[in-house]
Amino acid sequence: MEVDTALTEKLVPAGVAREVIRAVQDYRKKLDLPVNLRTDLELSGDEEVQKAVAKFETLLQENLLLHSLSVKETIKNGETVKVGTKQVTLRVLNQN
Repeated sequence: MEVDTALTEKLVPAGVAREVIRAVQDYRKKLDLPVNLRTDLELSGDEEVQKAVAKFETLLQENLLLHSLSVKETIKNGETVKVGTKQVTLRVLNQN
């Protein structure tokens, strides 16, 4: 039995969302934040990233323990990380 490994239009946004979750978790670890701390997150990325974040916002909210999630055009004083082949800028607010 062969497994179909072709990426479809439905699979790509889900993969991007999972990569965003991984990147934010790594960033939170870098900031030495407690795993149970709820925060606000600002994020900027290209159109594909923005669409994936919008489509999977509930998944992101639950997995990242977010009070709020804001998608911005640009973010000052953020951390730029690699999400797959894309660059995403993150900023965690309310870290206390």
